[in-house]
Amino acid sequence: MMAPPNRRAKLKREELAAVLSVVATVVVIVQQFLIDNDMLLLPSQTMALEASVQATTLALTKLHMMFSLAEAVSHDRNIGDKVGCSSTNISTCWFHRFTSSVTEDKEWRDNFRMTAATFHALLESLRPALDQTGEEQGEMLPIPADYKLGMALYRLAHGATFKSVGQKFGMGASCACKAFDEVCKALNDRLYHLSELPSSPEGLLPIIDSFASMGMPNCCGVIGYTRFLVESPPADHPAEEYRDPEGRYGVIMQGLVDSSGRFLDISVGWKGANTPPNILPHSNLYIRVEESQELLHGRPAELINGVLMPQYIIGDSFCPLYSWLLTPYLADNTLHFLTPRQELYNSVHEYARSAISRAFGMLKSQWQLLTMRQRWEDVELLPSVVNAACLLHNLLINYGEPMPNEQELVANEFFVAQERDEVAESIRDALAAHIYMVAQMRP
Repeated sequence: MMAPPNRRAKLKREELAAVLSVVATVVVIVQQFLIDNDMLLLPSQTMALEASVQATTLALTKLHMMFSLAEAVSHDRNIGDKVGCSSTNISTCWFHRFTSSVTEDKEWRDNFRMTAATFHALLESLRPALDQTGEEQGEMLPIPADYKLGMALYRLAHGATFKSVGQKFGMGASCACKAFDEVCKALNDRLYHLSELPSSPEGLLPIIDSFASMGMPNCCGVIGYTRFLVESPPADHPAEEYRDPEGRYGVIMQGLVDSSGRFLDISVGWKGANTPPNILPHSNLYIRVEESQELLHGRPAELINGVLMPQYIIGDSFCPLYSWLLTPYLADNTLHFLTPRQELYNSVHEYARSAISRAFGMLKSQWQLLTMRQRWEDVELLPSVVNAACLLHNLLINYGEPMPNEQELVANEFFVAQERDEVAESIRDALAAHIYMVAQMRP
């Protein structure tokens, strides 16, 4: 004899409750495994397990609400409580145990992208900004400066959520969020000098010499552009100025680097619909070159053909051609090929120009947060985060930290639109002639 429908439904609910209870127990075991072994797991492993636990917890909670299992599982702990995150505190958290016991450079780099020595040197540079007390403190978090720096670096390095970061540092997600903002501000306020193109001959000499060894005499840097993506805005806020031709939303960065990939100028926050010819004339770099004439107006170099070569930077074909910004030659509708001299110039130009793609590749490889699509509500904060990451990038190079050998492989997403500039073309022609003559003289 079959049980009545109400009885069958009750049995099914009880069976489902038993299954969910077992699953919840497994999740608790996994969570305890994370707590017990957090010093042994790589950050990527920890984050993967945390994401699985969080997703499973959410699914269990939804099922619990959907099937109204409160009575069926009354004999057990509430599922949401059972798989919830256990709270920790500063004295027992992962970061306290890590800094107390780990001295290996590799483990520090795995977690914070720098050795303990570099971490503490950076901490001392930022401490006055992160350790303010009394009336100066205002809204700042009353937690140690090393915890603030550690949380910010960990989030930047791995793209970890504020909840995940907070758990590792013994505090809540809101504290982790505030600490991240404080550290980014401190980096931008106190380390801005790490990304300045020198204006003095002495400061420029190492940069010029390095590019000269690559075949580009009197070159002072490579300019380039990269994009950082954000989520689509709400339907009631179309924000078309942030959308590129492919329909992606984001902000653009203009960067100038030396041959080692160190950023000499950073300009970030341009809305995604812009293009380099729109951005450059409104940037601080352009103003310092064209209007105040602070930069790129130093002593010219004499080329092998006797022409005096002014200081300049180089950029891709989507950049405007100026007398101080030299781009590659392009075949046009009337010229379907380049001369050997122009082809050789383009080859040397491309070799030197690779510094910018390496710089962007290293930046995003080191600081994985920059590769992730950011929340739309954070779009106004994104420039501060990117700028801080660039300063950290320069700091790592200055301290001799090993950098990933990666290039940013990005299709040419900007339209080529170069206006004719006879002076700039004559300068580029003279440089091409010099490169060609040097090549002919080699045995």
